Amino acid sequence: MIFSYIVAGLASVGASRAATVNITVGANNSISFYPPSVNASVGDTILFTFMSDNHSVISSTFTYPCFPSGNISSPFFPVTARSMRAYTFRFVVNSTAPIWLHCAQLDYCQSGMVAAVNAPSTGNTFSLYQQIAQGKAPAPSSSSSGYPDTYGPPSSEAPNPYGPPSSQALYSLTSPHPSGSGPLLQPQLNRVGPHSPEISWASLRL
Repeated sequence: MIFSYIVAGLASVGASRAATVNITVGANNSISFYPPSVNASVGDTILFTFMSDNHSVISSTFTYPCFPSGNISSPFFPVTARSMRAYTFRFVVNSTAPIWLHCAQLDYCQSGMVAAVNAPSTGNTFSLYQQIAQGKAPAPSSSSSGYPDTYGPPSSEAPNPYGPPSSQALYSLTSPHPSGSGPLLQPQLNRVGPHSPEISWASLRL
């Protein structure tokens, strides 16, 4: 009985230490994630808040920044100046391995709209990842990248060699106004990867 209390207490302490890391998408009508590179511990939540345009959050690989890996795939979130609700997307980190992300809208990724969680400070850095996305640096081969490049060309949908950042990603619509007035925009589904989100007005859940 005492042991069970200790285990429950430790679990509670571990849960309380989990943090939320915020990333803003399209702030001030920009084509960007801010901050574009963040660090997070296992159990932390990465929370994206969409501020403008019609962006998405899609996982990729270091070698192919602008092609989906099939691991994380949000819908497109259409936000206009008349929108009275904010769109958010979040996932829980369950590995310290780098997580590479991009926006799949038009050529935004090629314009540098990429992000990373736990990118290395040397070698395969976020800066190099962004340069590869923009075509300013060549993509490393699997032998030089230091990571198993199991994807091959962008058409491949091989399993993520790093393991999924989360078993469940949550999409939500939140209103900054208590009355909830204003138009409620329905996100456009971006069906990249094997998962098809189920949509409700309260939340969008993988």
